[in-house]
Amino acid sequence: MSAASGSCAAWVLRRLLTTKGQEESVTQGVVKYPMEVPAPSADDPGMADLGTNLREARERLGLTQEQVAERSGVHATEVSRIEAGKRDPQVSTVRRLAKAVEVKPGQLLD
Repeated sequence: MSAASGSCAAWVLRRLLTTKGQEESVTQGVVKYPMEVPAPSADDPGMADLGTNLREARERLGLTQEQVAERSGVHATEVSRIEAGKRDPQVSTVRRLAKAVEVKPGQLLD
């Protein structure tokens, strides 16, 4: 897509989604990173269960978060955030973490 067609598409989008005087608010609401998923709520019980199950499986093997990170290829900071219930990992990440702590992916989600 050329720069001209990109700006034309943006103009058409703004015209379709706004009425006079509201153009700025729509521009600010455009998602800059469409692959970014909103962080889960801290009180989402599913996230806490995943984190708790991951930590228990890791501790059962006597592993540190860094060792799980090395085994799984998931950054140690991300392992920490998942255990704390602050991240909602992708299915592929859950699979890699499960393999690293020697459990089935479903066991981390139960």
